[in-house]
Amino acid sequence: MTRATTYPGADLSHDRSSLSGITMPKIDKVLLHTTETSVWPGYADFAPQLTVNPVTSEIRQHMPLNRSASTLRDPSDTAVRENRDDVVQIEIVGFSDPKEEGSPYHVSAWGDQEYAFLGSILKWFTLEWGVPLPSTVGWVACPASYGSKAKQRLTSSQYDAYSGILSHQHAPGNDHGDPGNIDIARLLTAAGATPTVTLPPARSYPRSAAPYVISLPVADGEIGYAYGVKDSQYRAGYHTGQDYRAKQGAAWLAVAPGVIKRMTNDPKGYGNWLVLQADNGRDYVYCHGSKIIVSGGQRVVPGQKIGEVGATGNATGPHLHLEDRPRGGGYGEVRKPSWPSWDGRSYPGRVFVVGQSHPATILLGQRLQAWLGDDVYEVGPSAGFTETDEALMKRFQQKIGRSQDGWPGPQEWAILLTEPGTTVAVPSMAEPKPEKPAATAYYVDPKKVSTKLIGRTWTGEAVKLRDPGFAITTGVEIVLGSESNPSLPGARKWLKTAAGYFYALDYLTTEMPGNVENQRKIKIATWNPYKLNSLTNMKRGLKAIIDAGASVIGVQELSVDSKQDGLTRYAESLGWRASKKNSAVTVFYDPSVIVDSKESHVVVEQGGDYWQSGAGGHDTIHKILMMIDGTHKSGKKVALLNHHLVPTVESGGKFRADKPIRVSVYKRQIAEFCDQVSRRNGLVFGTSDWNVAWGTSAGNWVEQQLDKVGVTVCWDDAPDRTTHKSNRTIDWTTAKGATTKEVEVLDYYGSDHRPVVTTYVF
Repeated sequence: MTRATTYPGADLSHDRSSLSGITMPKIDKVLLHTTETSVWPGYADFAPQLTVNPVTSEIRQHMPLNRSASTLRDPSDTAVRENRDDVVQIEIVGFSDPKEEGSPYHVSAWGDQEYAFLGSILKWFTLEWGVPLPSTVGWVACPASYGSKAKQRLTSSQYDAYSGILSHQHAPGNDHGDPGNIDIARLLTAAGATPTVTLPPARSYPRSAAPYVISLPVADGEIGYAYGVKDSQYRAGYHTGQDYRAKQGAAWLAVAPGVIKRMTNDPKGYGNWLVLQADNGRDYVYCHGSKIIVSGGQRVVPGQKIGEVGATGNATGPHLHLEDRPRGGGYGEVRKPSWPSWDGRSYPGRVFVVGQSHPATILLGQRLQAWLGDDVYEVGPSAGFTETDEALMKRFQQKIGRSQDGWPGPQEWAILLTEPGTTVAVPSMAEPKPEKPAATAYYVDPKKVSTKLIGRTWTGEAVKLRDPGFAITTGVEIVLGSESNPSLPGARKWLKTAAGYFYALDYLTTEMPGNVENQRKIKIATWNPYKLNSLTNMKRGLKAIIDAGASVIGVQELSVDSKQDGLTRYAESLGWRASKKNSAVTVFYDPSVIVDSKESHVVVEQGGDYWQSGAGGHDTIHKILMMIDGTHKSGKKVALLNHHLVPTVESGGKFRADKPIRVSVYKRQIAEFCDQVSRRNGLVFGTSDWNVAWGTSAGNWVEQQLDKVGVTVCWDDAPDRTTHKSNRTIDWTTAKGATTKEVEVLDYYGSDHRPVVTTYVF
């Protein structure tokens, strides 16, 4: 059987075949490295078969897969040739060094996307080359994993006999310890395996007298915007804390015993915030409070109220943003906050207290004894959760491939409650995701990761993305401000222009969450009441638009602060809320329809300098929002980009959209466009104003070109294609059906009039 020697879709332009060795007859193990960088290595003297970037989901291949790599040390005093022993080596762009913890490229920051990406690669090697998925070696965290005699490192005979997944820290004749303690069980699960766990002999830990006491930071502990989500709006490049949903004024609770070290106010960032310097050596940072009720230097105990939830600083609604930093750590020096749980359930508001009986803590100690040995405690398990319990949990987590935070989670409990001495089947090592509102309409928030220019010119500006996993459940209705618009009966006389439109849409889609209760359509009205001189008339107009069924209203040119404030107070008296965008713009919204949750929202980008609002831009954005309709079943995210796409000609160094393009030029540009589309799976491109009658020879030719690259043409309304002329939205949908967590969007023109490709990671 001939097996593939090129990984599908890999970038082959970084060839280092000159650094390869022999042709291997088979591949029976995959060995993982980390580059200890956040950028692609150059490989001047050595190279692996593959280098992969799990953050951007990119793969580079440097030599045929069956050619031996040169990344491992291959000393003459070992009995095996490490690089040539039927092994494929994969360098992962990222860090395992604890000093780099907090970087989005650190292995501890990997989330579902990164594990799914890496798992898909391992799965391919299983299907194509028959590499077994189980990993029966121990995975040790850095720096303990370093050294030629580290306890997890294999002997030459063990290495030669091994089949499966292993890493640099296991290779004989080497002393590197990367990639550290990755969540190997989670990785294997992502690859489609049922991972197995083996535990080495236990060590004894003295039991400390002082218990470690904790509490949740807010009473219910429900997570909103999760830690570690990649987000370019933050300097760190990702969300550095955990956001807990809570009502205005809900109590901040001290999570551990300690001292209030710092209190300050940051109007543009964290708002009212404080630092709790805990006895465990961690700093817990509480942000966006409405009130702080403790003073600097004050000692607090777990569960004690130290402040109240608010929305001060850069916050869109009441919530607690909590960061977990090392002692004295600054911005970005964080780890994921985590708390003890029992069988998948947290302990809302409960505190583990010295001397207080707690069956979960006692049972935890008993199960740790069963797994690690009866002698791990000098004294048997007690009711208090102590530093000894934490140390034993970290050891247990290390051996089963979990992140070592010292707290028992639902998967740890699932394993602890089984009998030791047998192979433990781990169904999934992924952390359970917080439940989302049942009727949420959109889960969207794309993150720009990289931008590059395409070498040739084409004319693609409008983009619509649709994932084949969408379930049609709800939609968005755009109602432009117009005196003759029939969509808001009873309010027509109050609607003047569409001037507030972009602000309303921007607020709904980029700042506000956009969750929709009860699968109701969001009706966005835009209003410019600049001709209404009295506040009374403005109130009447606002009430009429609300009564007509609008859910979000963008109001522009309220240049007089007193009128803006007066209209805001009036809206609040009706149960609405207001967000002041700037001195002249306010957006009003109905909180019974729009749920306050930053976790999900639609993002719409307008086309920069080439945005043409009058010639089809509104139509494109309207159709995109109406047609994408739906909630992704898996909670995956979707990006909507609206750009006005017009066949153009270059004249005097500028692109012009004011006259039809020649068919021959048009064909060439469409061919280039199709070439780009064909290499991007799972996308939908929405365009408008093509200045060509579909059904003509030019239109038919375009459709034929799309068909050749597996793209289906969809229409925004009538199925009769001959009726579609200019100013229509066309969907180009790749028919390959691939689901991807990263897409590249053909975006608006750069400064040198070439189109920009922006990579989005979902």
